[in-house]
Amino acid sequence: MSSIENFNNTYRDSSLVPLSEEYLELIFKWRNSSRVRENMFNSTELKWEDHLQWFDNLKKQENKFHYVFLHNKTPKGFLSFHRAHEIENSLNWGFYLGNSNEKKGLSYLMGMLGLDLAFNIIKVNEIYAQVLENNFKSFRYHLQLGFNLESKELYSKNEKNYYLFKYNKNNWEFKRNMIEENLKELFNEIFLYRK
Repeated sequence: MSSIENFNNTYRDSSLVPLSEEYLELIFKWRNSSRVRENMFNSTELKWEDHLQWFDNLKKQENKFHYVFLHNKTPKGFLSFHRAHEIENSLNWGFYLGNSNEKKGLSYLMGMLGLDLAFNIIKVNEIYAQVLENNFKSFRYHLQLGFNLESKELYSKNEKNYYLFKYNKNNWEFKRNMIEENLKELFNEIFLYRK
């Protein structure tokens, strides 16, 4: 599990905190919701024992990073990275908000925190995202955050088709402020700075 401590940025009361036992039950509930499962490669409902085993295994793995996204000190989402073994100095990411009725724009704030963390703290060069072909919201989300679609061809995994997106650090450094400004216009209630 990651040794990186809580990651905060300049947005009002938002942070990524390493996954701990305190959040296990909540993450289990979120992960087993039909809304989250239908957009995962493994869409089977988890048993509590399997969830605990998964968490125990994380403690032994240095190539995976799991965070709970807090907004106004309240858990709102889950974000994970794991090393893309076939590509040096890169990560795959995955994430979800816990509830579907969160404020508009919250997922983008979580994404920006995650990209800042990956590129500036974990220090990777590339982030990859695998988006299931029928997950149109996630497809649009990745484009709005500035990811590039690697190919119009679909890939396949666990008998599910997906699109592959990629972000490299140089692009993030170049695009970050512009993306932030665009998101502020769309979601100004979320993208307010601390005073």
